Amino acid sequence: MSPSPTHPKILIQPLRACEIPACAALAAHAFHSDRHTRVKQLSERHPFDLNALFRDMLASQLRSENSMKAVHHGQSGGEVLGWCGCGFRGVDMESVRRSMGVRSAEREAVDGARVDEESSHEEENSERKREGTEGSAETGEDEDEDPIARLHALEDADMRAWMLRLMPPGCACMFITSLAVSPSHQRRGIGAALLTPLLALADALRVYTWVHASPAAWPLLRKMRFEEVGRLELDLDAYAPRAPSAEEGRELGLQGGRWGRCVLRYGKREAVRLEEWDAGKLREALEFPG
Repeated sequence: MSPSPTHPKILIQPLRACEIPACAALAAHAFHSDRHTRVKQLSERHPFDLNALFRDMLASQLRSENSMKAVHHGQSGGEVLGWCGCGFRGVDMESVRRSMGVRSAEREAVDGARVDEESSHEEENSERKREGTEGSAETGEDEDEDPIARLHALEDADMRAWMLRLMPPGCACMFITSLAVSPSHQRRGIGAALLTPLLALADALRVYTWVHASPAAWPLLRKMRFEEVGRLELDLDAYAPRAPSAEEGRELGLQGGRWGRCVLRYGKREAVRLEEWDAGKLREALEFPG
């Protein structure tokens, strides 16, 4: 089915430094409806500013030789509708850049443009670190007494353990670092459209792909042939410093005045020959509503 006239035409292209603020703001907005994220934002001692975190992550990954980004633009080229990031291990990145259409001259232009981006955030990062240090000195509390800090530590340790399993020495793989779609444009096939060329690239390189997935993203990833290889189940109420408010409960669809449980999954997708794709299922995943 062809996109209806009310839906913008989509263009996929590598991320540019000037697009980082828009992509970070979009991701922060998209994750605002995630109960797991909202619990992590309850810490007064350790602010969880998603906008700043995504800006820092994107700037860092744009500097990395082993990362690529796909960005959706609206038909006018002005509105970012979604973005997806990926990284590589044990892969010839020059071949990847050629496949993604990033020529050396374009790469140099990106390198020059991101200098200002790095400088603009360096002072912000230092300020946030100073604030965190000063807050700890004032309270004198042990990190272990902060339930949100314990939640971060648990997730970080789990991620490190799975990274060792999924990326052993000598492996060659691609990994999805982020996937975010504007809430106003979700359920229109944009997430699948972002993933498809990246997975096709992994297939062309004959490498497997792995992902650390939120509950909201997992149904789409299953459609894209990811299989669950591990999970981390969290009782969010065990870490939340307070119960959700009535407004939060309505907004997030919570039950019984509790934050509830959350399952974070690790998925793996083996490389396939492109002709092995189920064309019908792929069209269904990419289909815009009529």
